[in-house]
Amino acid sequence: MASITIRNLDAELQQRLQHRAAQHGRSPEEEVRDILRAALGPEPPAPENLATAIRKRFAPLGGVELDLPPREPALEQETAPATGLGTAIHELFKPFGGVELELPPREPMHVPSDQERH
Repeated sequence: MASITIRNLDAELQQRLQHRAAQHGRSPEEEVRDILRAALGPEPPAPENLATAIRKRFAPLGGVELDLPPREPALEQETAPATGLGTAIHELFKPFGGVELELPPREPMHVPSDQERH
């Protein structure tokens, strides 16, 4: 079996190790071995992707065969002119008799100059 030496272990850590070993009824060396076993135990298996997990789940049942419908070409969307929020809301409620909105006037946005930023 291999040996390991740990140098420059601070006093507080050494005391904590001795205290923990005493609580578990073992030597500090055995406590360190246990800590290393727990920390470096067997590597967990790599996570599998969802498709593989589903395939494994249904494999004992004979698998699953799905009849997929043929794909249709994507519909072309009309490009609408850019509108503001008020126009969008008005168009949304037009089939229901419309809606009247009173929006406050917009204030111009202040962009700080280079001198104001510094």
